[in-house]
Amino acid sequence: MYDIHSHILPDLDDGAKNMKEAIEIGKIAEREQITHMIATPHFSFKTPDFDQKIRRRVTELNQVFQQENINVQVFPGAEAFVTPELLESLKRNHFISLNDTDYVLVEFPLGEVPLYAEELLYRIRLMGKKPIIAHPERYQEVMENPNIVKKWIEQGNFIQINATSIFGVSGRKAEKTAKHLLCHKMVHILATDAHSPRNRKPALTEAQGIISGWVGPKTAKQLLKNAERVFHNQELVVEDPIEYPYSYNILQRIGKKFRG
Repeated sequence: MYDIHSHILPDLDDGAKNMKEAIEIGKIAEREQITHMIATPHFSFKTPDFDQKIRRRVTELNQVFQQENINVQVFPGAEAFVTPELLESLKRNHFISLNDTDYVLVEFPLGEVPLYAEELLYRIRLMGKKPIIAHPERYQEVMENPNIVKKWIEQGNFIQINATSIFGVSGRKAEKTAKHLLCHKMVHILATDAHSPRNRKPALTEAQGIISGWVGPKTAKQLLKNAERVFHNQELVVEDPIEYPYSYNILQRIGKKFRG
């Protein structure tokens, strides 16, 4: 299996704290039958040559995995907050796309999507890049109105959800939102967003099983197949999203408890 979103590189962000943790994450990934992982540390626009630091750490980690007989290969990538600086980094080739493909992984603040986000994503697409929006099930605005994601898809963006959201690690609201998005064809890729060998570990198998129960095994497999397509810079299999029932938004606004 292929994982396009992980924080496995040690001592770069809030992911693996050291090489020991990175090795533990790698061993868990191997047990999960993950063979290819794209390392996506939170990109630092203020750190000079941060892109080169990522590439060096990827090389170092692969060497350690070979020494430890861990059958997982790590590839370069990055995850970035959608900020105006992102465009300049892309123009200068400082920001690392996913395995040096046309796909770029972006995220929004959990509380509020910036007003300029859609315009920025549009400009990224004009550059020939393909934005993948990370874990929208964790965004407060999406929890309140899942149809925001439908609009993002129709604009030409792709959607990735976290495996750990499927079984409640990010909270009950994120779990329910992930289910709503999946059932309305608003998800294209399943990834781990692994940060540690504990709660936020690279667990795809359990999530795939749960998703199979929600939307069927064919769709669950396609989410993983799309991850492989990203890795090889291929077009993704995308279905037309279905509008989420408007009644949900009404219930949220009047403060009643929704039971989905």
